[in-house]
Amino acid sequence: DLARQQKARGDEARALHQLGVVHAHADPPDAEQAEAHYEQGLALAEELGMRPLVAHCHCGLGTLYAKTGQAEQARTALSSAIALYRAMDMNFWLPQTEAVLAAVGGSCNEDAPSIAKLKEPGTLLPEDDVARKHIDNAHARAYQSLCDHQVSSHPSWYHQ
Repeated sequence: DLARQQKARGDEARALHQLGVVHAHADPPDAEQAEAHYEQGLALAEELGMRPLVAHCHCGLGTLYAKTGQAEQARTALSSAIALYRAMDMNFWLPQTEAVLAAVGGSCNEDAPSIAKLKEPGTLLPEDDVARKHIDNAHARAYQSLCDHQVSSHPSWYHQ
């Protein structure tokens, strides 16, 4: 809501994606809300030309569809994510996305989790670890920014 109020459309698109992540990984997952947020984030990211976020939204949707047994939609979304990741040389994201695609029958990968495993509550996928790392990194950057601001706001004699 804050991003909308401030007309920060890029931040709004990122927030919608993150809301999709949160709902998808809730216990229990709220697939309907997750899908709605991913789709809204995807539409806005496409409109703004935010290709990496478009890829992440496709990946999130594909993983969600895989978890909810919607194999065809999962294959479509994951294939889109993979194509975008490759086009942008975002190779870091390829292995986990390809693993989920393989789980829904999109390609051969013996290390991919099974559909049954994807549906188990509390199952952590590679994307979950990546999301946690991004959140941890964002928290660290915010904390550092706060510390930098506090240090710079003290008078010069304070730092001696």
